[in-house]
Amino acid sequence: MSRKPSRASIAAFEKNKPVKQTKDKYPQQVKAGSFYLKTKIVPRTYGQTFYVDTLKESTITICSGPAGCGKTWVVTGIALEKLLNNEVDKITVTKPIIEAGDESLGFLPGTVEDKVLPHFQSILDCFEDHIGPMALQKLMQDGKITFLPIAFLRGRDLKNSFIIADECQNMTRNGIKLLMTRISDGSIMAINGDADQIDLPNPKDSGLQWAISSLSGKSSDIGIVEMNESDIQRHPLISVILKHLK
Repeated sequence: MSRKPSRASIAAFEKNKPVKQTKDKYPQQVKAGSFYLKTKIVPRTYGQTFYVDTLKESTITICSGPAGCGKTWVVTGIALEKLLNNEVDKITVTKPIIEAGDESLGFLPGTVEDKVLPHFQSILDCFEDHIGPMALQKLMQDGKITFLPIAFLRGRDLKNSFIIADECQNMTRNGIKLLMTRISDGSIMAINGDADQIDLPNPKDSGLQWAISSLSGKSSDIGIVEMNESDIQRHPLISVILKHLK
């Protein structure tokens, strides 16, 4: 005997089903009132102030700094501001996926999106902090915010997009070069990393500091920001931990 699902069960499923991003190649402009930033992005330190100014003035910004200095919180806020003002069509978030143990992406259950999103949780948290979970879900469903690993960038032409690349201390020189050459018409790129949190088998393979030293002063469209422990805002104990646990 067949039974139709109740309205309550359908509503519960719709509320809890995983977020699916649309594949719209040319997303429409954000409508006025689609979402609002909970609070204005106000930098709290000299380093954060310099970072905000550089993100607004440069085409590519490379930022290096310790844990807790607000790199991801600042850049997600600025990206949302530019999306809200229709200065970009979408936000593209990428990072290197460092797989642990035997759980490679190919063997984990679910779609590519299901496998990838858990790796971006820290960035999702920052987006939620700025606009709330419902607005974030809607922007993802509309294809206005997308997530993909660095490995999926080859051959991509990311036009009119605010590209956020996080955890870039775990990228090699070739990876950094691949990332930076994805810049296209109307796009802005922000590259974040922390040289003290390298997870590569050989830390010397990291391309973050190499990119900073190689590109510093080479173009007015490429900004370099280097924060330090004085910019840490997450919790005062982080400075103590970083100072003594070396």
